[in-house]
Amino acid sequence: FYIDDNRNFLWIDYLAVLPDFYSKGYGRCILDELKNNFSKYRCIYFEVEKPVEEDPNTVRRVRFYESCGCKKLDCEYYYPNKDGCLPMDLYALEIYNSSSLKKDILEDIHSAFCALHSQYPHIESVFAKIN
Repeated sequence: FYIDDNRNFLWIDYLAVLPDFYSKGYGRCILDELKNNFSKYRCIYFEVEKPVEEDPNTVRRVRFYESCGCKKLDCEYYYPNKDGCLPMDLYALEIYNSSSLKKDILEDIHSAFCALHSQYPHIESVFAKIN
C-alpha cells in the first residue's frame, strides 16, 4: 500500500484473502485494523475490478467493499499497467468525514500514480483519461 502523509490518505493497491478463509470475517477485520491504525488519515482508496455477472468473485468483492462502508467514486478510473491501462472502479472508505471534492480525489489519484506506477512512461496519459 501507499501512504501519502501530505495529502492525508492511504492507497491499497491490492487486498486479498485466500479462498479457504472467505466469509470468515478476515477481510472486514483487515479493514477495521486499517481504520483503527490509520485513524489520522481522511480516507483509504481501493482499486476494485468491475463486477461481471459471469464471474461471481467480482460481484462478491464489490459487495464486500460496500458492506464495509466503502463508496464507489463517481469517476471513470483506469489502472496503469505495462500494456496501457485497465478499466476498474475506485472505492474510498472515509475514516473521518472529509467530504473530498473531485479535485482532491484527482490529486490523490495523481499522487498515488506517481508513487506506485512511475516505471510506466505513460502514466500521465492514463491519468488524463480519468474523469
